[in-house]
Amino acid sequence: MVHPTLLLVFPSARALVEPLYAVWEKRLGPKALALERAQPQAWRKEFWRLLNQGRLLTLHARGFPPDPAPTLVVVASPLDGELEATLAELETFFLGAGSQGLEARLHLVLLLRNQEEFRAAGRFPPDPNHPLPSRVWPLALWNRQGEHLAREEYLQVWVQYFVEALLHTNAPLQPTRGRDWMGLGIACMKRSQPQAHDLVPGLWEAIKGAGEGYSPTLSLPPPPGRPSEARYPPKPERQDCLRYPEWQGSLWERALQALSQEEEAALEEALLSLENPIRFSGVDQALCQGPKALEATLTALRGAQAELQSRRQAVLAELDEGLGLRGQRARYRRLKARKDQGRPVDTEEFNRLEALFQGLDGLLEEGRLDALLEKDGEARIIQNKLNDLKAELAEGQEAWNKQEAVPPPPPRGLRGFWERFRPRPTASETPSSRKRLCDEAWSILGEAHELHKAYADRLGKYRRIYLEISYLNVLLPALAEEERQLQETLERIQSFSPRPPSRTHNPLVVRLTGPRPPRSAYRQEAARLLQDGILEHLWYGDDREALEEELLEGAERLLAHTPPPEPLNPSPEAWALLVKAATPQVPVRTWPEHRVYAYVLGSAQGQRWGEPYAEEPGREGEVVLFRLLYPLTAEDLWREGAEPFPEEGEEVSAPEASSQGDAPTDALRPNSLLDELQGLLR
Repeated sequence: MVHPTLLLVFPSARALVEPLYAVWEKRLGPKALALERAQPQAWRKEFWRLLNQGRLLTLHARGFPPDPAPTLVVVASPLDGELEATLAELETFFLGAGSQGLEARLHLVLLLRNQEEFRAAGRFPPDPNHPLPSRVWPLALWNRQGEHLAREEYLQVWVQYFVEALLHTNAPLQPTRGRDWMGLGIACMKRSQPQAHDLVPGLWEAIKGAGEGYSPTLSLPPPPGRPSEARYPPKPERQDCLRYPEWQGSLWERALQALSQEEEAALEEALLSLENPIRFSGVDQALCQGPKALEATLTALRGAQAELQSRRQAVLAELDEGLGLRGQRARYRRLKARKDQGRPVDTEEFNRLEALFQGLDGLLEEGRLDALLEKDGEARIIQNKLNDLKAELAEGQEAWNKQEAVPPPPPRGLRGFWERFRPRPTASETPSSRKRLCDEAWSILGEAHELHKAYADRLGKYRRIYLEISYLNVLLPALAEEERQLQETLERIQSFSPRPPSRTHNPLVVRLTGPRPPRSAYRQEAARLLQDGILEHLWYGDDREALEEELLEGAERLLAHTPPPEPLNPSPEAWALLVKAATPQVPVRTWPEHRVYAYVLGSAQGQRWGEPYAEEPGREGEVVLFRLLYPLTAEDLWREGAEPFPEEGEEVSAPEASSQGDAPTDALRPNSLLDELQGLLR
């Protein structure tokens, strides 16, 4: 059975009740035909619409036979000016001929939010002879135990379940005769279904724990390559002595210049890959694996820097050894460390070493290898030998030029004829002299080739040092920057915490923790977000909004893995919390004649909390507890407890003492039992 209900909401209560219309439409489903709302000053049209025969037959056909006695619910403040007139009009209508003999039951929900409303509630006192069965429900922000609801909107739970209980349950809420007062507390218990915001913190924790056991592989840009020695000019082969052989120095100069250009191009290409902003491929892979992988990569990055620093020191030591400065650079570093610590050092020695190595490092950075070779003892010896051989070859060239060239041999058939007329050379112009000069020249060129090769190797050593130091001088700062960026990213990851949902929790709703997706689903979604580059938002900056948007999208996908809710089976502790939340929502003094009763929509599962109760099946997945306190009068209201709560930051002033020193008048009420006891004691 359903009870057709007409809801009249005064302007003072619209903000509280109007958001519930859509809720009732969804929750009541086909039973929503039994609920109609109307303006307090024009309710007759909606009332007859509610009792339309076709509407009532539709309810009956759907399996919800309607109660012939309609229920009227008025939600208002006792200060509403038209309230008394509206109630009088309703009573006149249902007690007169206009109602055509319909019986009706009236519920007056009085919102008590301040002292004025508490005092005005007395305008509707209990009256057992009131002609229309009516019940007054004082509803305050304070409950019987003096606890205060922070927001008026929390009372929507009370209004929602109150109207629903009147409409389609057997809860003992209907008045039978006269007008009485009753206190009522309503609270519901339901298993909370997770929303996407609820899963975001767990998803972020899964991301923070991802990447465990990752083995980083740092793929550093390769160093610049060097051409092989096969690019050197070939060793000169002996030719005939018709011409004096030439010096090969220009060939070596052109070959070494070409090698230098190729090496410079290789260096530029290698350094181009280190231009900022840079992120090494190993770090890219770690960003897609998770923070644990980033931590492992950071450790590997620091190890790689240490190795490269050691390599740089070894290369500089090789440079120093070639220049005869073995151990001097280490000495300079020790002196500099002492000076930086404020310890005394030999100033003359320190200044000399500082000037020396600053000069050498400057030449190396500028690529002035010819200047370095001038400081290399072996290179100077080779260069001097080459100069001597070049001078020797020039002297032989001069002697060769002073001698007449030997004519080429005549053709074979005319050799005898030519021999007869050919002049005989003198002793100084014999062919053996030219042959000797030619042999000596080719020997010089052979020896010079080996020296050129040795000089080129020496130069190649310094070019290799130059290339490697130039490469390391750019790579090491790039790695240091990568380390800094990686460290800052990890700090941002550790400091980031998703913003909690902005929604508030209604104290009249007890939520039991509902099912959550399995851990494996969290890990799978975390891996997906990592592969999509979610940590990029913390690498290039601190874009928390974009990060939270992606987390929310992932949490929405994660909702699909939430298992179905389990049957509601509250623990004794949870039930005790529900009982406390359902404390009658009105501040009253406790008197001996007050009685309590409770009603449960759902299953109480045999729970006991010290008051009698009945129950009926309710909506699946929730339990609603009604706790009734009766009979009440306006004098029972604890008006002093209705002081408005101060806003945050306001000072709380102590209440002023009464000038008369008397107790409040409503603190005293007739008590025949107490009078009798006092008479016996006299």
